[in-house]
Amino acid sequence: MGVDMKVKAIYDSEIGNITRTDKNWKDVLKVAGQLYRYEFDNIVMVTAQRPPEKSTLMADYDTWKKVGRYVKRGAKGCAIFPSRALNPCMRYIFDISDTGGKNVKLTWDLEGENLKDYVDFLVSEGQIEQYDNSDRESLKNILKQFTGTNVWLIIKEEFGDRMTELMQLSGSVIKEESKKRNGLQQEMDMEQLVYASVMYAVGTRCGFDLSVQEQDFSQIVNIKDEEIIYRLGSIVCDVSCSVLREFSRNLKAIESERRIGYVRRNDLQGSGRTALSADRDAGRDGGSHEAGQIRKDGDELSKGERAGKIQDADEIREDVREDVSGRGGSEPAVRPAGDAVSGEAQATESVIDNGDVEDKRAGEDAGRGSVLNQIVMRFH
Repeated sequence: MGVDMKVKAIYDSEIGNITRTDKNWKDVLKVAGQLYRYEFDNIVMVTAQRPPEKSTLMADYDTWKKVGRYVKRGAKGCAIFPSRALNPCMRYIFDISDTGGKNVKLTWDLEGENLKDYVDFLVSEGQIEQYDNSDRESLKNILKQFTGTNVWLIIKEEFGDRMTELMQLSGSVIKEESKKRNGLQQEMDMEQLVYASVMYAVGTRCGFDLSVQEQDFSQIVNIKDEEIIYRLGSIVCDVSCSVLREFSRNLKAIESERRIGYVRRNDLQGSGRTALSADRDAGRDGGSHEAGQIRKDGDELSKGERAGKIQDADEIREDVREDVSGRGGSEPAVRPAGDAVSGEAQATESVIDNGDVEDKRAGEDAGRGSVLNQIVMRFH
């Protein structure tokens, strides 16, 4: 079976299944949070072929080579639709657990000092107020509340038209006939469902504490129409992508500030050593101030070269992160549920015929690598 027929068959059998239970929907949301730059249809494809806990960071064969990693022999890839962010010939993607090689950090997290630095960054930008408690639980709650407000704003301001279309198509209200809470009929409109779904995807990615109510998607079983499922999933993935890409950008800015601070500290220490060295030379040589000045100028030139190298490495690293993350933009190509891939969108047959890595090719590429791979390895 060709890759396009295989992908369509998997998608058609899975699209109606993801709302059959609330667990199925939450599995999709977990994958959407991890692989937030992938379009919804490819999130469905990955969920159908791998458990959520084994879909953490996925990319195609060539992209893994760019970051000094190789796909292990015998690894089985996930078949996907063509994606703007990937080489159209590479129609199978592999999780980082299916790869080996250079151990480099390819994505962001809120572990360690990142959490407090992130909240402090938002304070410095005037986006949240100064806080009192700095324990991790308090910081996560602060960030969660800020994120929730941000999600509502994005839904209202950037996805208003698409939300209106979705609500009209679905009748705007999802009624859960069988479940009652506190004696009242429970209802959740589509806007609330989108918000709750985005917060679950973002929350699981960021490690937020989610209440039982925030994890309750039992009403999702009432959505059975495949076009509504597709539109709902696409908006959820796109809003999640917008929110999580902002996390990524801010953390890059924080990392850049750390690097600048580190260079400044080294400059101060270096200036002290240079001045001391110059004074000593002057004492020995009877006033060789010129020699000290030459040494100082040479030291500054060396620092400039080092700064340039750091910047170059950072640019390479960020390019690779974009490739590995998988999505070129926040808006997917419109492909209604059940439709075949158009002739223009269809990619040529994957070099890896069925997603299985051939032993011979894996061995060759593991030893050879690309020019970009060598540059990345040099600076990491």
